[in-house]
Order: sequence, then C-alpha cells, then structure tokens
Amino acid sequence: MSTHIITEATATLSNLKRDPVGTVKSAGGAPVVIMKHSRPAFYCLSLEQYEALIEQQEDADDLEVSRARLNDEQIPVNLHDL
Repeated sequence: MSTHIITEATATLSNLKRDPVGTVKSAGGAPVVIMKHSRPAFYCLSLEQYEALIEQQEDADDLEVSRARLNDEQIPVNLHDL
C-alpha cells in the first residue's frame, strides 16, 4: 500500500528523539513527516501550525452550523422590544 506524503520535509524517529525542536525548525516552517522503518508514522507540526490547523477546523465547523441554520424558520424581531 502506498502512502501519499503531503510535505517535502522528512525526518526519522531517531532524529526527532535526539533533537525535537531542531527537527521542526529544520523544515523551515513546513510540517515534518516522521518516518519509522522507512514508512510515514506521523506528522510533526510547530505550535503555530497546530494552532492554525485547529482554527481552520473551528471555522469549518462554524460554517457548517451557519449553512444548516440558513434553512431554519426566521422569527421577526423588533429591536425596541429587546
């Protein structure tokens, strides 16, 4: 089974254990795929990359909720009644 690697930066698990911060920095801001026995094991992200990924997911979740609510019944509201 082939695996599609979505970054150009790779490192071995040994490199990550030896120097985790240096491994991430060596990618120049890109995610790093960590290889174990010549196969991708997982991706390693910087804090900034992880936070951006979480924010994108939250935005996608909010968009999904908003689209679902477009078809909800609308209730007229008078601002003076609030």
